Amino acid sequence: MPSIKWSVEPTYPCRRPLEPDKCRVGELEGSAHHALVGALRQLASLVRIAERVLGDVTDECHTLCERTLRLRARVDRCQRAVHSMNARAVRIPVGNLNDFMQLDTFYKSKQTADQQLFKLDTRPVCIRDAYLSAALTPLHIIRSIDSYRDDGRSGSKLFICQPVFADSRKRVNFDIETRR
Repeated sequence: MPSIKWSVEPTYPCRRPLEPDKCRVGELEGSAHHALVGALRQLASLVRIAERVLGDVTDECHTLCERTLRLRARVDRCQRAVHSMNARAVRIPVGNLNDFMQLDTFYKSKQTADQQLFKLDTRPVCIRDAYLSAALTPLHIIRSIDSYRDDGRSGSKLFICQPVFADSRKRVNFDIETRR
């Protein structure tokens, strides 16, 4: 279960000013209506969050059930293979290296290792949303603001992620070399 901070909206349901045109009944009843509407909005937000969390839990339970069934089938195959083995039919080397070197059949595993366990489609929906929101950069906004600049420079060059620490080390080394 991901530990993302879920926010219930609206945070402050009663902090909304009363509209003087629509408040015909009275201030107390109008503020009570606003509080009730805010509480209903909070409950609706809580239901959406619960649906997302429980949907992720349901998906995880289905995945766990499928993996358990596959593991049970593998254990059953191993159990059948163990019961069908005849210990007297298998050649066991006596311990002589020459005899062991002449063996031409060795043990090979038929099981393959699972690969690509952490794919994008196996992540929960809320984690995918968090990754997508974290991947957005404001470069397109900065580029659109560049048209309003008077100096003709591009603001997007200032935002490019570069190894900042490596640049500062190069500058320090350059300063040391120029002092000589």
